[in-house]
Amino acid sequence: PFPPDESIDVEVNPTLSVYVEDPDNNDLDVYFYDATSNSLIGAQIDVSSGNYAAIDWYDLDYDTTYYWYVIVYDEYGEYNQSNIWSFTTMSQPTQYYTLTTSVNPSEGGYIEPPGGSYEAGTQVTVTAYAYDGYVFDHWSGDVNGNNPTIQITMNSDKTIVAHFTEITTPVVDVEITRPVTGYLYIKDAHSLPRLIKNKAFIIGPITINVSAESPHGIKRVDFYLDGEYLSSDTIYPYEYRLNIRSITTHNITVVAYDWEDNSATDYVLAFIFNPIPRKYERSGVLKGKIIDGEKPLLRKGIARVNITVVSMDDLSLVKNIQSKRIPLINKGRYSIKLKPGRYIITVSAPGYNTVEKQIRIIANKTTRENFYLYLTETESLER
Repeated sequence: PFPPDESIDVEVNPTLSVYVEDPDNNDLDVYFYDATSNSLIGAQIDVSSGNYAAIDWYDLDYDTTYYWYVIVYDEYGEYNQSNIWSFTTMSQPTQYYTLTTSVNPSEGGYIEPPGGSYEAGTQVTVTAYAYDGYVFDHWSGDVNGNNPTIQITMNSDKTIVAHFTEITTPVVDVEITRPVTGYLYIKDAHSLPRLIKNKAFIIGPITINVSAESPHGIKRVDFYLDGEYLSSDTIYPYEYRLNIRSITTHNITVVAYDWEDNSATDYVLAFIFNPIPRKYERSGVLKGKIIDGEKPLLRKGIARVNITVVSMDDLSLVKNIQSKRIPLINKGRYSIKLKPGRYIITVSAPGYNTVEKQIRIIANKTTRENFYLYLTETESLER
C-alpha cells in the first residue's frame, strides 16, 4: 500500500494507492474504506490486472492516525479484502501572517516595528513616532484609536496606517496699528505718548488702522466696539472710521480672516472723549479720466462714459454720472464728491469692456483713479 503501513508525517490530503493483480487477468474494481467507520472513501473501477489503483483522501486532521483497507472485486463478483493499514498525518505547520504598515503623510513620522511576518497568535506591540513638526493623530486600517502605542493579535494578515498632523503656527497675523496704547489722538491726528500706558486716549473721531497678513491672503477684517459688530473691510489698508458719542473707555477689537477661514484677533483699550460727534464727515473727492485703452500713449479721453458708484457698506447706489465731453478741455474726465468710505466704481460704455474697481475715499483728500477701456472683440472685428 501507499502510504506504507504505519507511515508518519503524511500530508493531510494524501493519495492512497494499492497494487492489484488477478490470476485470471481480469479487470478489477477497487474500493477504499475508512477502517474506523467502515465508510467508503472512494473507488477506482476497471483497473487492469497488474496495475495500481489510487484515490485522494481529502481534508484529514493534522497529527492523527488513520486506518484504511481495500476490497477488490473481479468481473464475476469474486472479491478479496486487504489487511488494515495505518498512517499518521503530519503535525500542523506553523501559520504566519503579514503585518503591513504605512504612515500618512509620509514625512509625518514612522512606525516601530515597521511590519513583517509573525507566527499566528503573536501579540505585536506597535508604536507610532512623529517627526519634528508633526504630532500623531490616529490609526486606520485594521485598527483604530488615537493612542500611539497599540497591541495587535496576528490572527490574520493586517494592514495599519498611522496618521500624523502637522503642527501649525497661527497663519493669520493681525495688529491694530492705530490707535496704539499710550498715545494721544486729537481729531484723528497722532500726538506724543502720554503718561497713561494701559490705554489710548482719543479726542474726537479716530480712524482705526489694522495690519493683517496671511500666506493665504486676507479675506476680511471685522471691527468691534465693546463686543458689538461695527463693520468689515476687505481692502488693504484695513481701516474703520469711528465717530461715536463717548466720554468713557471702550474695547476696540478686530478679527482678521484669511481665505482658508483661519482667524486672529487683536484689541486695544481706548478712552474716547467725543461728547458732540460731527454728524457729517468732511467729504473726499474721486477724480480722474476715462482713457481709450486702444490709444494709451495719446491718453485719448472717452466722453459720456457711464460711471456708477455703489457703497460697499450696504451696496446702495450712491451716484451715476457720465464722463465729460468737451474736446481738448475735459473730454473723458470726471470728478465725484463722496463721503469717506469704500465704494465700487463701475465704468461702462457701448462697444467697450466694462471695468470695475474698489476705491477708498478719505475725508479732505482727493483720490485719483484713471480707467482704461478697450474695445470688445466684436467691436474690434467690425472696425
